[in-house]
Amino acid sequence: MSIDSNLADLRNADVVVTDGGIETWIDFNSDYELGDLGTIGMLDDGPGRAVLVDLETRYIKAAREHDLEIVIGTPSWHGAAHRLVAAGHPEEDVERLNRSAVWLVRALRREVAHGRGFVAAVMGPFGDGYKPQDSLNVEQAFSVHQRQADALAEAEPDFLFAVPLPAADEAVGMCQAMAATGAAYVPSFLIGADGRLPDGLPLGEAIGRILSEVDVAPLHVSVSCVHPRTFVAGYKASQELVGAANLSLVAELKANGSDLPKEALDGSTELHSDDPAQWAADMVTARDVANLRILGGCCGTDERHIAALAAALTA
Repeated sequence: MSIDSNLADLRNADVVVTDGGIETWIDFNSDYELGDLGTIGMLDDGPGRAVLVDLETRYIKAAREHDLEIVIGTPSWHGAAHRLVAAGHPEEDVERLNRSAVWLVRALRREVAHGRGFVAAVMGPFGDGYKPQDSLNVEQAFSVHQRQADALAEAEPDFLFAVPLPAADEAVGMCQAMAATGAAYVPSFLIGADGRLPDGLPLGEAIGRILSEVDVAPLHVSVSCVHPRTFVAGYKASQELVGAANLSLVAELKANGSDLPKEALDGSTELHSDDPAQWAADMVTARDVANLRILGGCCGTDERHIAALAAALTA
């Protein structure tokens, strides 16, 4: 954990926002073309870094205009060794690029947010976050994700953040890898309106597996990449399923801007997203239903959504 970490403030805060959509914003609101590596592939490219700085600056300003702290995610979602090597990078770029991603966001916190806010070092699952059949077992996940977790932790973020997690086995292995670094960590699950992960396990039961199979408990638990109305339905459903007592650890929602299914959004040439005010109202409902403290955006959201959310949370 960094010497300038604000982690204690995050533990104690009643209301915090996060940044919003990253890759969808770049795809639809900029002229930059993402490669196979997504945002981590932008770090070696001057125009790419400029886009990242511009985007996160927008999110930081949206939060600060309402005097709220913000969680800023690092551009490292595709920074695991298997993805970098497949894209033609040498293995040592795992360390170089992941550290660069954390240092970029730490600089933004210092220079744009004036030292306020939290740095979340982002890790992605092995395969498609919506397809549990692409996920790893516990042992494989620990082995595959350990190197990136170590690299991110060495750059001293506030915490490590794994997102989105569609299967409990890989989630456990990733959490073991993150916990082994000594850094605080947060798993962020994908759930449906039935309260279950895509692998079929109830959200509370998946959390229970982390609590029983990882030596150190997570900082909190997050849900991401679902619309707020889907989250509300899923959270209510999960209260009737195995592990419901573990839902008290759920403190965060990073929600999509559209409630259309992924199949309808893949390959779309236009961005589908709710009106920011309506989305913010749905987020406030989600907060009230699940007693959330940390709220922000995921696919399809932009700085307008985060500004509307910040306004709604401080009204």
